[in-house]
Amino acid sequence: MFRKLKGLFTTFISSLRNKDIPLSKKLSVGLGEYYEFFLYIIVGVLTTVVNLIVYYVLLNAAGVDPYTSTAVAWIVAMVFAFFVNKIWVFKDSDWSFGHAIYQFAAFAAARLISFGLEELIMFLGIEICHINANVVKIPTQIIVVLVNYVASKLIIFRKKKKSDGSAGTEEDDPDRKE
Repeated sequence: MFRKLKGLFTTFISSLRNKDIPLSKKLSVGLGEYYEFFLYIIVGVLTTVVNLIVYYVLLNAAGVDPYTSTAVAWIVAMVFAFFVNKIWVFKDSDWSFGHAIYQFAAFAAARLISFGLEELIMFLGIEICHINANVVKIPTQIIVVLVNYVASKLIIFRKKKKSDGSAGTEEDDPDRKE
């Protein structure tokens, strides 16, 4: 494991010296198989920023109550996360109507399930185990991020296997119905 990480780091540092390689390619080379997860974390940070901006604008500028502001901010951030994950993280270019609706519904459902999981873990940590709410929030968020990533990668934006056994996009599937 250490040798693998050392090799990735060495390759990344070497690629930084080459000015002809775009930064995204350098990151891809440097992070190797972790690049997609790295992008997922970046999108998560951006989604959080979107959530906070919408919340504070509604609450402070528009005078909307905090609960409605929270709900609207969560919906806007979830829609933002869907599109950015589809396009940028998982590079899914299939925009056929039925497929996109299926993916969005699955994405929203997965987010609702992970929200329920988050609430359950918080309840168990705070009420049953008597752990400070600020402390239990950190491992809870780590679990939720991992659950959301796995749901997105393996279910929502999964790549179909090509006939040669390699991963491909769903557009590559000749039997797929539009």
